[in-house]
Amino acid sequence: MKIEKSIYQGYIWYSDQTKPKTYNNEEFDGKELDNNENPFIVEAQLFDTVNLISYSIKYVDGRYICTEYNLADYKDIEFEELSYVAHRLDGVSTLHFRQYWRPEPDKQCAGMPVLQPKELVFVGFQNNKED
Repeated sequence: MKIEKSIYQGYIWYSDQTKPKTYNNEEFDGKELDNNENPFIVEAQLFDTVNLISYSIKYVDGRYICTEYNLADYKDIEFEELSYVAHRLDGVSTLHFRQYWRPEPDKQCAGMPVLQPKELVFVGFQNNKED
């Protein structure tokens, strides 16, 4: 997987660092993810503010688990905005996500569709200065 060069909000936490590097509407040169590269990305949440693409990255058991969400593909799907307190992110107080919901048949409701939580997509953060 490749993270494209663009303007991002979010963070990347490298394995040789004690805290994540934050990006606040800053350019990131892009990166090809290689499972054998050191230092590796332990965790990252990046939101491409230009192309409206969100990347979720975790390094687990020697390999990357990456998910790319293009928000244009989710325009007709019901969602709710969620905010979480940020820890160890300089100048950032809140992480913002969208929890998308999709209907699924439910045996407990006579097979009628019931909304179930699905994708949790990072969509940026709020700086302490803006609180």
